[in-house]
Amino acid sequence: MASATVVDWIKPINPTAGLITARGVSIFWAIVLIGGAMLFTSSESPLVEVGLSIASVIYGQFLVFLFYG
Repeated sequence: MASATVVDWIKPINPTAGLITARGVSIFWAIVLIGGAMLFTSSESPLVEVGLSIASVIYGQFLVFLFYG
C-alpha cells in the first residue's frame, strides 16, 4: 500500500520524493492498519473471521480510494 501511495499520489505531485518519503508513508499505513486491527481486539470470533473482517473494512475503502485517484 505504501508503494501504491507513493507512486500514484506523491510522485505526480513531487517527482523528487525519495526514500525518506516512502518510509514515512510506510509508517503512516502501518499506524492506520494497526489502528484498524485494534478495533477488532474485543471480538470473540475465530482469528480467521477477524482477519477477514479487518481486510474487508480496510482494503475495501482503500480500493475505492485508489479507484477514484
